[in-house]
Amino acid sequence: ELLEFVDEVVDELGSRKEIEHIHTILERGTSADEQLKVWEENNHDFKPVVDMLVKNTMENVPEICFD
Repeated sequence: ELLEFVDEVVDELGSRKEIEHIHTILERGTSADEQLKVWEENNHDFKPVVDMLVKNTMENVPEICFD
């Protein structure tokens, strides 16, 4: 309901991308939800969680950072 309320000004504020990300979070869950799932699936071992976080972070780092 709140997202519908702000929808008419989102483009004017340049925030459409951020609002769309809210929809993604509502559908998929948060990173914390994903971390808990991985942790539970791996018998409460944090290493797979850290591995997932590193992988997800590295996927979003531009190639130029590695030159």
